[in-house]
Amino acid sequence: DLAAAQAGLDQAAAVPAFTDDGSVAWASFLFDVFRRDYDGALRRLEAGNRRPGEAFLDPMPTALMRGQVERLAGLADAARQSFDAARRELEPMVEKVPADPRFHGWLGLAFAGLGRADDAVREARAACDLLAAAQDAFKAVSAFENVAVVLVMTGRDDEAIAALRALQARSGAWWVHPLGLSPVWDPLRADPRFQALLADSDAGERASRPREGR
Repeated sequence: DLAAAQAGLDQAAAVPAFTDDGSVAWASFLFDVFRRDYDGALRRLEAGNRRPGEAFLDPMPTALMRGQVERLAGLADAARQSFDAARRELEPMVEKVPADPRFHGWLGLAFAGLGRADDAVREARAACDLLAAAQDAFKAVSAFENVAVVLVMTGRDDEAIAALRALQARSGAWWVHPLGLSPVWDPLRADPRFQALLADSDAGERASRPREGR
């Protein structure tokens, strides 16, 4: 419910703790993308205030976020330039700190945006392997979702749906509802298997809600 979410976000924007850590900017950026307001999302990335997610999260490079939005907006040439800028930023980071899963996952997205499918999947899965070795199941959820994104971006729809099914079965902080909103998953939206995944998740959530009067 984006309308209700936006109302809550407007209230949060009045709380300095949320604006200072970038969480309001991050949620606003996501809402722009969910609404397909790509111009708004790009303006938010280029604004002079805190980047979406800064301090609140470990934000991915701005060039990478920009490339993803430009790609969704159909700005192929601009997206390729942004993804290549992200690649040039991230490759030295991976070389310098090869054990950091964030850099591998982000580089995987950059490669996906450049059409380097095998490199993209390799890097995205490397992030998962590093987090598994570190036994960090909470962060691993994001890494596994990133693999699914890379698979969608590279046209590997069957593998992407399998990855989402596996993610659905994992415990951790992963919410299925953005699947129904985010344009990232539009290539899968007409697939009956994707619709079944959404339906299964919705039914599971309803079953887990406390009954009235309990």
